[in-house]
Amino acid sequence: MFSPSNVFPPHCIKGTTESELIPELKKYEKYFKIIEKNTTNGFNTKEFLKIAQSVTFDQVVVTGCCTDICVEQFVNAYSEFIKLNNKHTQIIIPQNAVYTFDFKP
Repeated sequence: MFSPSNVFPPHCIKGTTESELIPELKKYEKYFKIIEKNTTNGFNTKEFLKIAQSVTFDQVVVTGCCTDICVEQFVNAYSEFIKLNNKHTQIIIPQNAVYTFDFKP
């Protein structure tokens, strides 16, 4: 059975350099809030759900590693939330701001 933990090594663990913002985003850090997660879907954190329920953004830019797991799950869940709540938020995923491991399932 496929499981991310069977294919991908531990990554982005709190306190490691992998969990830090990339230099290109550090200059914008004051404009956003970092929300830590303990699952592949950051949308499901209590902290993000609270923000999503109280704020409607015009646009949300999503970046991250594991495009086919973490980014995809977050965007799918957030898209559903937007539709169900009649919000009008555009989700943007810059191709040069996401990454995934190279594996052959």
